[in-house]
Parts: sequence; structure tokens; C-alpha cells
Amino acid sequence: DRLDRLYAAKVYLQSDAATANSEALRQVVDDLADTEYEKHRAADVDGENERGQVH
Repeated sequence: DRLDRLYAAKVYLQSDAATANSEALRQVVDDLADTEYEKHRAADVDGENERGQVH
């Protein structure tokens, strides 16, 4: 799954001092945030459709 690969890449990049503050790590963190946001947004949309009307 994409999130698992991103988390693995983050841990790998953080484990080496040469890459711990690199642009690659920043990109992975940004991708993680975007992917998590989309995952939760999709879950919220699905949840709203399944609940039906709320009074």
C-alpha cells in the first residue's frame, strides 16, 4: 500500500544523517500528508453517504 511505502521511505531517509534533512525527505513527508488527507477525506465522504439524512 502507498502509505506503507511512504512511511518506510521516511524511516529510511531519517536513519542516515546525510539524508535526514534532504529535499527527498521533505517530499516524502509532503506526500505522506497529502495521502493521509485524501484517505481521511474519502472516508468522511463515504461515511456521509452511508449514514443517510441526519436530523
